[in-house]
Amino acid sequence: MKREVTIETSSIEVVYDGLSHSSADYEVTSGSLAEGDSVCFSLPKEFLLAGEYKNERTLSIINTVNNIDCTSSYEVELKYGDITIKERKVEIDVIPLEITYDGLPHKNEFDVIGETASGEELIVVNDFEATNVGEYDNNSLSVDVVNSNGDSVIDNYLIDIVGNKKSIVIKKRKLTIEIINHTKTYDGFNFGINDMDTNEVYRISEGTLVDGHTLSFKCDNDPVDAGEYLSTISFSVFSGNEDV
Repeated sequence: MKREVTIETSSIEVVYDGLSHSSADYEVTSGSLAEGDSVCFSLPKEFLLAGEYKNERTLSIINTVNNIDCTSSYEVELKYGDITIKERKVEIDVIPLEITYDGLPHKNEFDVIGETASGEELIVVNDFEATNVGEYDNNSLSVDVVNSNGDSVIDNYLIDIVGNKKSIVIKKRKLTIEIINHTKTYDGFNFGINDMDTNEVYRISEGTLVDGHTLSFKCDNDPVDAGEYLSTISFSVFSGNEDV
């Protein structure tokens, strides 16, 4: 009768590190080998990328005394272990940004928690920037991981981007404008505020304009008759021809 034996190749679990992995170990889990016999396996397969693989190998049983193959004298049940290469975890924490409007585009900075495998680099593929007043979600941030050849290996990574909700807040720029009082003797003509130079109509008592921006005004009442009046003046800020 053939000798019954169960042999199982080993299992390993590692995190992706850019290196190849294999396992040459095995275990006789049932039955036994005859004295002088030894298991001889083919070289184990090597695996590089994240995934689950069977540790499949070709088996022979050799009698070490006579150096002959005696595999046919055995009823072998061969069980394959698992080679598991888990995705490498990297977390990207978006750093919230809150600023006062300055007319310039702004992006988030971010912290990277976890490391890429040796020789591999995390790069930003797409990002979001905001200029105008508002609250913004940074849903455009995307990254890649490349090896030394510039090839993408991101499938071996589990990338988690956190903190991208309301990550950029741009607040309104505060200006305090003081209207200059004017007096004149009745002459039957309009006061003519809209025809005055700006420095005769108002002064900015607190805050500043963004460089390159201009402040314009329009007076909605321009009295003729004698009396005391509150000037109804509206203001606009322009960047070139754009009202900001």
